[in-house]
This record gives sequence, C-alpha cells and structure tokens, in this order.
Amino acid sequence: MRVRLAQQSDIPAIREIYGHYVLHSDYTFDTKIPSVDYLSAQMTFIQERHAYLVIEEEKGIQGYAYSAMHRKKSAYDWVCEVTIYLNHKATGKAIGKKLYDSLIKLAEVQGYHILLAGITSPNPMSEKFHEYFGFVPAIRYEHIGFKSGEWKNVVWWRKELRDLADTPSPIRVVSSLTLEDLGQAGLEFPEQ
Repeated sequence: MRVRLAQQSDIPAIREIYGHYVLHSDYTFDTKIPSVDYLSAQMTFIQERHAYLVIEEEKGIQGYAYSAMHRKKSAYDWVCEVTIYLNHKATGKAIGKKLYDSLIKLAEVQGYHILLAGITSPNPMSEKFHEYFGFVPAIRYEHIGFKSGEWKNVVWWRKELRDLADTPSPIRVVSSLTLEDLGQAGLEFPEQ
C-alpha cells in the first residue's frame, strides 16, 4: 500500500469511489455523480496550491484525499478544508489513517495553521476518525442540506496544526515541496 500524489489517470477510480457515496449515502451533498471532465478540472484547480493524494495497492486505488481552499479572501490563506473518501469495501483496514496522516503532514509542511472538515451529522465513523486525528467539533449547521427526502445537518470539525500566536509564513504550494518534504509526509515514489 502506498500513498502518492494523484494524477489525471486516477480520475476514473476516484469517480467510482466517490460515486458510491453520492448514490448510497448522505456523506456528500452531491446528488449526481460528477463527470470525468468536472473531476479532472477540480483536480487541476486543487493541485495549483493544495495536495491531492491517492492510496493504492495491487487491486488499484483504494481511496483519495485532498486539501482545498476554505474561502477566497486572503485572510483565510492559512486555513484549508480536508476531504477523504475510501473504497466502501476497504473501510476499517487502516487505509484511511495512512492516507489522512499523509495529507495532514503535507498541510503542516506547507504552512497551514488550521484544518477544517465538514461532516454530515450524524456520522459516528467519520466523527471517531477525525477525533483520532485531533479534530474537535467547531460549528454546527442545522438542516443545511436536503437529501434522501430529509434535511441534513453538518458539523465543521477543526484541527490546529501550530500555535496560533505564531505569525503565519507564506503557504508553500505542493509543487514547490522537495522530495524530502514529500517523503516526510509518507508519500512513496512521489510524482512531479
């Protein structure tokens, strides 16, 4: 099992993984599976600044995770949102922990101060997963999305990566990171 930077050729596998959650859960508020073109453009946009990772084994890609801009205003530059989805048949095998650990370490190397994760509530598995990584509930939105015939709640979870008394340094985009930086985050055979 290895974690690496995602590539455009990974989009069909990412779409298949995500599609399961679109059709069979309330964990995403998408109601239709996004097209390959949409996911490709999304990956390109994310990779301009943030990390987009996959975890793979002999059977292929088993999950993906990425960080993304929280808001466009520059005062938010040191905050990013994190997202993870696993092949629904691969949950409970520590694959997610390895993948998320790499994503969090990369965000720290890049210079982010705060990570945010939006979780449809209730979702005990995701809540426990985020608690494991030190996230805490921060904001609760009641009845914010309508899916599967009912209103859903979302809780935003927060993790501080460094002392907020520190003056932030400019964020390092992923493409500027060294192979050593990528290796410290647990990536193997990093792509450039």
